[in-house]
Amino acid sequence: MNETKKLVEIGNIVSNWELSADVNALVLECPDIVSVAKPGQFVMIKNEMGSTYLRRPFGVADVDKEQGLLLLIYRKAGKGTQELAQLDDGAPISVEGPLGNGFSFKNEGRTLLIGGGVGIAPIIYTARHLSKELDGPKPVILLGVRNHKELFWSDFVENFAEKLVYTTDDGSYGRKGFAIDAIPDILKEYPDIKHIKVCGSTVMM
Repeated sequence: MNETKKLVEIGNIVSNWELSADVNALVLECPDIVSVAKPGQFVMIKNEMGSTYLRRPFGVADVDKEQGLLLLIYRKAGKGTQELAQLDDGAPISVEGPLGNGFSFKNEGRTLLIGGGVGIAPIIYTARHLSKELDGPKPVILLGVRNHKELFWSDFVENFAEKLVYTTDDGSYGRKGFAIDAIPDILKEYPDIKHIKVCGSTVMM
């Protein structure tokens, strides 16, 4: 079994922008880690200018291997991520990774991708890989979010999806309820689905 080498690299912020009131997107230039990152993996990062000492895990949302860019998407939930959201372009971030085994891929029919909350982030890279880099059908993508204010995920995944389905906790968009509630209808509509890949909370998985 081939194991990906874990690296520690100082990445510089290329952009850091707000997707919603409490969710930001961050692009880092860290070519060494990007060169070996796989869909479904994660990194541990540390704000070199912050007041917190422990690294925090972030799923690899996407990569640009030609330019050495890493996309992360995070919720501003505590002191560390609030400080991260205030950083400007050029600020240094220590990145450790890639970590985890990532997803395995077998080109045997269609894949259903399911993501919940900020766990949706790794679905972006996975969807692009399935749609653009493997010779197979586009995936069906099912996303569970809090409300209609979190539909920004469409900008990242809709071009790679055969169909994009949302569930919202409050019913403000799509189907009300949890992502898993929509699975039976999707499997009926797409009987060629052979694989399901999930990223989100332990309860959802």
